[in-house]
Amino acid sequence: NNNNNKQGKNEETAATTESDRSAISILRQRQVATAKMYATEAWCALGQAQKGMNTLVGDCKEDVFDTFSADLSGITLDAAMRNSAAKARLALAQATLRCFVSVTSAQLGNIQFAKQLA
Repeated sequence: NNNNNKQGKNEETAATTESDRSAISILRQRQVATAKMYATEAWCALGQAQKGMNTLVGDCKEDVFDTFSADLSGITLDAAMRNSAAKARLALAQATLRCFVSVTSAQLGNIQFAKQLA
């Protein structure tokens, strides 16, 4: 019976540790996304908008907006579909990203694209 208690505690500790790792991973993704936004702002202030755009969205793969927004908000698309508060948080992150890309595009002289995103 003592072995069962030890095994139960080990399983509980493992589950808690996995939960902690997941939370840390989400926090880390949010921090990296936020740092990229600040770096983009800095590059633009230094007149290096292309470096800012590369920092923010890289090679502009099709899903970069979804991925970056999920990282910034800490909310997955699945979670947003199931929870209205998560959906609102993800939408705010998407709007923030569109604003950053719009401003950076305008600094690059791509006014049409900037207007589409604004």
